[in-house]
Amino acid sequence: MTFSKNPYWIKSGTYSFLQNITRLLFGFGSFYLLVRSLTVEEFGIWSLFLIVANFIEVARNGLIQNGLIVALQQGNPNEKAEIQSASFLINIFFTIFSIILLLLFHNYLSAVWEAPALAMVLLIFTSTVALALPLSHFLYIQQANFSFKGIFYSNLVRNGIFFFLILYHFIADQTRLSLNFLIIYQSISVLVAGMVAYGFAKKFFSGSFHVSRTRVTGMLQYGKFVFANNLISIFLRSVDQILLGYLMSPAAVANYNTSLRITNLTEIPTQSIASVVFPQSAKKSKEGNPEPIKRLYEKSVGTILAMILPLVIVVLIFPETIVTIIAGNKYQHTASILQVMIFYSFFIPYSRQFGTILDSIGMPEKNLIFTVFGAVLNTVLVYFCIIKYGILGSVVGTLISLIIRFGLQYWFLYKTLNVNILNTIRYAFHFYKFSFQTIKKKFSN
Repeated sequence: MTFSKNPYWIKSGTYSFLQNITRLLFGFGSFYLLVRSLTVEEFGIWSLFLIVANFIEVARNGLIQNGLIVALQQGNPNEKAEIQSASFLINIFFTIFSIILLLLFHNYLSAVWEAPALAMVLLIFTSTVALALPLSHFLYIQQANFSFKGIFYSNLVRNGIFFFLILYHFIADQTRLSLNFLIIYQSISVLVAGMVAYGFAKKFFSGSFHVSRTRVTGMLQYGKFVFANNLISIFLRSVDQILLGYLMSPAAVANYNTSLRITNLTEIPTQSIASVVFPQSAKKSKEGNPEPIKRLYEKSVGTILAMILPLVIVVLIFPETIVTIIAGNKYQHTASILQVMIFYSFFIPYSRQFGTILDSIGMPEKNLIFTVFGAVLNTVLVYFCIIKYGILGSVVGTLISLIIRFGLQYWFLYKTLNVNILNTIRYAFHFYKFSFQTIKKKFSN
């Protein structure tokens, strides 16, 4: 078992990894400033807002992105115009629908979470949702054409502008940073990123707008499973914070979220590799041979595990130091939460790549079944654990849910693709061996 030196993997993987690294750096920088600029209550409200924002972004991706990639990869090149047109039209309707939902339910969400400031934040956020329409379309087209360079620079601009606007306000403005200003800064960053994305995506445009009802229906038929799956997936990932906000307070969400932000550092390899794996898996599934897809899953998970293990070890040894450095003294008491939460990292790569593989080989309905079960299981466990143990109960409930889902997903992949969990561990060791040999060779020359 050796690691591929295919130029696609090297180039695409590099851009994807750089994208996630820069997003991490700017995201961490923004978090570092916000956690010191906002009160605990305000940061909790900001965390709850991000759940709503992620729901919309992830739902958009599920409904449109994967369907566009599969259609362009497996369809006739002559149908390029109608595929792109159908994707854009679906995006328009989704954007309008999302804005209507925000207008209807912003006060309700504010009341449920007892966060009055959230109502105005969600109203202003409708402008960001509208501006994300062209940006998302340009990014989807680039990914469908295996062009990751433009995606990297667009996201670099988006995350960079947002961070530097916060930094400018933090340093130069005498007034305290407000939640409303944050949404305005977010809209500005999305607008500029859309302009950058257009510059990279225009060479892939079909040159005409041709809407086919059959094509739109077909893409919606495919996308509806991924859409539903993504919605449930983001609910699954957010139910702990949603229930903490409902059962406790926005302040409890803030305390939980600081540990979650640190744990999310381990998801960089997962996100980077998933964006590269999906197009390749979709292409290989067309060949009808499950063996390459099996290796793709095992190798991607093994690589992720190898990359996150050092970070997990550091967090387990120095939790209080890490929390203090990243979030400040007022969140130091959350170190015990972080120590338990970091164990998420060993199970999330298996689960995330499970969904990526199933969607790419045309089994989104199966993925949806597993996701629905996971969401119900996680909700029940987290709910009762919060009632009994408070914030730490949310972490324990989520971890138990991850372990159970891991077992069921592995059983399915073993039956379907003959996936072997031991191979993921072998690939992890091979990653270390490959990296060591590469570094040794470089220094010996």
